[in-house]
Amino acid sequence: MDGDSGEISLTKPINNNSPFQRGQLDVFEVNDILSLGKLSKLRIWHNNKGIGSAWHLSFIEVVDEKTGRVYTFDCDKWLSKSEDDGQIIRELTCFEAAPPSVKKKTEYSIQVITTDKKDAGTIHNGWLILEGENKISKVFQMVNSSQQKILRRGNHDYFTFTNEPLGWLQACIVGVVQHKNGGNNSNRENKWHCSEIWVIDQTDGTKYTFICKNWIQVSSKISINDAIRLKVTNIEEDQVSLIRKLDTMKYEVHVFTGNEKNSGTNANVFLTIFGKNGDTGKRPLKQRFRDLFERNQMDSFIIESIDLGKLTSILIEHDNSGFHPGWFLEHIEITNAKETTIFPCHRWLDKEKQDGQIARTLLPQSD
Repeated sequence: MDGDSGEISLTKPINNNSPFQRGQLDVFEVNDILSLGKLSKLRIWHNNKGIGSAWHLSFIEVVDEKTGRVYTFDCDKWLSKSEDDGQIIRELTCFEAAPPSVKKKTEYSIQVITTDKKDAGTIHNGWLILEGENKISKVFQMVNSSQQKILRRGNHDYFTFTNEPLGWLQACIVGVVQHKNGGNNSNRENKWHCSEIWVIDQTDGTKYTFICKNWIQVSSKISINDAIRLKVTNIEEDQVSLIRKLDTMKYEVHVFTGNEKNSGTNANVFLTIFGKNGDTGKRPLKQRFRDLFERNQMDSFIIESIDLGKLTSILIEHDNSGFHPGWFLEHIEITNAKETTIFPCHRWLDKEKQDGQIARTLLPQSD
């Protein structure tokens, strides 16, 4: 989730001469773009030109050739002005398949925090077991050495642990076993005060917190009976993971042009909606067989997107084209299944009037 690719034209598949035919799979190679990290969503559309422009899209599969990861974007909808909801643009969220491998493995990043109490650290070896909804992990040992002094007072120690997928983590069993080099039997060395343990599932970025804040006694061997079982106290899902789980939503956009003289515009108008969960990207506001954005007129549009959550702002702009590009915008209303949000403007988008701006960021009207 490191940005976006920009617009990619799908014109020449490497396996077919005539793309997007009924029952056909088309393969395209996309080169010369920077790594985007984990993919979360894509936007697919067509220009509605030509005979038979209506298109029923089943799904899109994206393969990252460097990592082997496979991302699937299900659609199963028409992109057609005359079918379904009349949309020719779809925003799809991702289902990520595991990379191909002989045996599926998951990498867990682990941070172990020792408190700053007096004598909180230990010279002995820590160990832990993760309990998931599907299974229990193997034992992971945290080995102390002269080169790697871990589990010392105030330390934040970092480890990487690979195991079969455990599903959602539910608990962590943590203990301390005597170092092979022994050490004396002083009270200081035979216990360890653990503050907390953080575990991140690198498959989806979910972070699990296990609070301890307790003394753990050193034992002569690894034994669950001598350990402490910590239940998960907090789960933070990665933003990519959250976006993939969001439903799509339709937004009704009502644009009110003002009643000032020459308020209407002939320019092409674009809208971007921003919310707590992301944004729609720049969308053209178009309709066939209708003069849009005329004086004292309301124009309505449907924009389909992921559920953006609480709307925070919008960007309304035009390209200054046409014989009369100047536009006086009164306000915009956006309605979804949950609420209606009003974005007041009462200003010109005109290079010759007021501040000369043709793009404006609008905030929701306060209650």
